[in-house]
Amino acid sequence: MLTRIRLTLKQHRFETIAIAVVCLGLTVAALIEAFRLNSLNVPLSCLPTGYSFGPGMSSMSFSGGDPHCQALADSFDRIQRGTDMNIVRLLLLLVPLLAGIVLGAPLVARELEQGTAPLSWSLSGSRRRWLLGKVLAGVVLLVPLMLAVGLAADVLEAALDPGVNTHAVFQNYLGRGFVVVFWALAAFGGTLTLGTLFGRTMPALIVALIVC
Repeated sequence: MLTRIRLTLKQHRFETIAIAVVCLGLTVAALIEAFRLNSLNVPLSCLPTGYSFGPGMSSMSFSGGDPHCQALADSFDRIQRGTDMNIVRLLLLLVPLLAGIVLGAPLVARELEQGTAPLSWSLSGSRRRWLLGKVLAGVVLLVPLMLAVGLAADVLEAALDPGVNTHAVFQNYLGRGFVVVFWALAAFGGTLTLGTLFGRTMPALIVALIVC
């Protein structure tokens, strides 16, 4: 089975390498953004303690009033609202779904399209073993990469909400931690099923992207 998994990943080396590079790059980017926030060493007393709302506007209230404290809080807010931070946070939501779709769509459909599936079935001994090898190859690739992305998202969330135990709150919980693994495997399983039913890669890819 290990040989079959290795051959499957080698057969789909482009998707494998692309997903690995994107996931590892996103993990590093999230950790860098978290480091930028943590390196400010902003005391909790300098951060917003609440929001007061008026007609058509809102303002943050700070418990710290000295200029240095205000400068730290402004720097923290500037990084938090920066374009690079927004891109990283958006990718943390999209990449798990896209990774599952990109890997799942051609995994079975490509062999059906190219007519090599009957040969693969005969070499594997049965269609079930052949399909099991495909599924396990996707799981072996996605789970560790998505764990890295999810843990990096946890670190970033902790940096965005200093002083808050991110493991004890539901803030953005659907886009970090072990939940990221679930989204990737759900997208992978659904797209793999679509590719098997359609027997073609592109229709499975299009439908999966629309659904997700």
